[in-house]
Amino acid sequence: MSNPVHPKLSTPRFREGTNQVLRLESDLGELRLCQFQADLSCLGMDVAQVFERYPGVPGVILVDQGKFVGMVSRQCLLEYLIRPHGLELFLQKPLQVLASYARSEFLCLPIATSILTAEQFALRRSPEQLGEPIVVQVDADTALLLDFHELNVASWQLRGIETQVRHERAQAQMIQSDKMG
Repeated sequence: MSNPVHPKLSTPRFREGTNQVLRLESDLGELRLCQFQADLSCLGMDVAQVFERYPGVPGVILVDQGKFVGMVSRQCLLEYLIRPHGLELFLQKPLQVLASYARSEFLCLPIATSILTAEQFALRRSPEQLGEPIVVQVDADTALLLDFHELNVASWQLRGIETQVRHERAQAQMIQSDKMG
């Protein structure tokens, strides 16, 4: 589905995951992922308009001739727009200009990565990168975005499950010890 604003700009879609209760071995594919990509030739204004229309979109996957080349987060675009001459430099020019200025590291993980492992990788990033979305690689041609806060909430849920399981095991061991004694 193409956006009428620019033929090389997709309409954001969310892949809701499995909607099942998370398990300790749950992976990134079970979380809410965002599919939104733009060709490097798109204008920054086109992406800014999409961000304005879809406040839940954490960023945009950048492609060049259909191939994944990077990611720019919503926060990064906004930070560049407030710089002196930012509006002229980044709204009126192709995304390639912004991508060349904003050469930041981003975390890219396979979709089969466990949520708890992904959280560990995400928390090892530099303080400036902590809130940035995570690129989730589905296959060689498909990358999606995971909002860091979405990962954080899922991780906390799993830690709660882990704590509950430990508690239940400890209780069972105490009962078993009482029966033996």
